[in-house]
Amino acid sequence: EVVAAGLAMPDPAARVLALRTALHPAVGLRAELLPLLTDADAGVRRAALFAAAAASGEPLISDEGLFRWLHDPD
Repeated sequence: EVVAAGLAMPDPAARVLALRTALHPAVGLRAELLPLLTDADAGVRRAALFAAAAASGEPLISDEGLFRWLHDPD
């Protein structure tokens, strides 16, 4: 619950930290990272893209889906 709350905090640094914690297999919040791909903060979007692309296990996004996010103007 704490990590899920961190993903919704107003501070971008807190969201990035929660995002990194959500990747841990014991936490089980990988799917909740996808909405952060459209976050207002470029740093959060960057971290979410890395998490979606580099996470082990079942891919969060297909290769075709990732291509769209690689063209972020920031």
